[in-house]
Amino acid sequence: MLLRKCRALAALLLAAAATAAVALPAAPASARSTSGGDVSWPQCTEHPGHGLPPPGKGTGFVVMGLTSGLPFTENPCIDRQLAHTRAIGARLAVYTFAAMPTPVQLRELGPSGPYDGGTRLGALGNVGYAQGAWAVSVVRGRGVQVPVVWLDVEHRKVQDWAHDTAANRAVLLGAVRALQEAGFGVGFYSYAYGWREITGGMRSELPVWATAGRRGRAGALAMCHQASFSGGPVVLTQWYDDVRDSDALCPTLARPVSVESDDLRTYAGLVLKRGSHGPAVAALRRRLGIAPAPQFSRATALAVRRFQRAHHLAVDGVVGPVTWRALGVAPLPVRVPGPVWDRWFGTP
Repeated sequence: MLLRKCRALAALLLAAAATAAVALPAAPASARSTSGGDVSWPQCTEHPGHGLPPPGKGTGFVVMGLTSGLPFTENPCIDRQLAHTRAIGARLAVYTFAAMPTPVQLRELGPSGPYDGGTRLGALGNVGYAQGAWAVSVVRGRGVQVPVVWLDVEHRKVQDWAHDTAANRAVLLGAVRALQEAGFGVGFYSYAYGWREITGGMRSELPVWATAGRRGRAGALAMCHQASFSGGPVVLTQWYDDVRDSDALCPTLARPVSVESDDLRTYAGLVLKRGSHGPAVAALRRRLGIAPAPQFSRATALAVRRFQRAHHLAVDGVVGPVTWRALGVAPLPVRVPGPVWDRWFGTP
């Protein structure tokens, strides 16, 4: 995701010849290109950016970074990038970074939050929660409407992840919780080696934005049909060169989809786990053969684990895409009636 600084010179030469974008009406979903691009601080002309060119006319979607590469640091040209996305008629997605907190951040933010700040992992979870809440404030402060926030998980030169993968997972899960509690879907951007080093190979049913590096569009699209770094369904794929980061919506997700509604499919876009409550949990419990109740209790978690073990799934007590599928419910990308574009992208 972070574009190498050596790309800057070639990009500046290209940017000098670029013309201003002309405002275009948004294309209908049926005609929209499934190709996109991601932008963030490297496309900014001010520090620390390199002035790299943004996606051009005809781009179906733009994935915009909220940060300058670290949590709590805002992308310095976010408003211009939003305006450019509107001007080229593209749909919008956003991503943010999670990172190991600094000692100051841990001291100031660790004690307060949904986790026990008196423990190290709890304090780290609280800082992760604050990172996610900060991203929510940036999105809402701009008045943009997006259904999903992608969480970028990769090694960095500054505030790199710890060797302690449990500590890293605590930060990540705190950020995920904040975003989900704010009503956003969450997905992960990473790559296999980095994900394994940072998280210890954590398995997750959240959607995936996978990168093919320099292997081009064909290599990126091939990842739509391969197992992802976390086990989650691959929704977006990325490839890059010295100038641009390019992206594609996986082809199986690019057409309008409708599903029949039944007792469980109504709720199958949710991730259910300990602490969840409501009619979705009651419906799940009925399917598992236990008395319906609105609270995802210990008994619910045990029933989910028994089901997962019996079906040779990852036994984590969390009901996400893979478990829904085993329950006989359509997988994540086809849960919402109507255009799939609206499931993954919003408007700038």
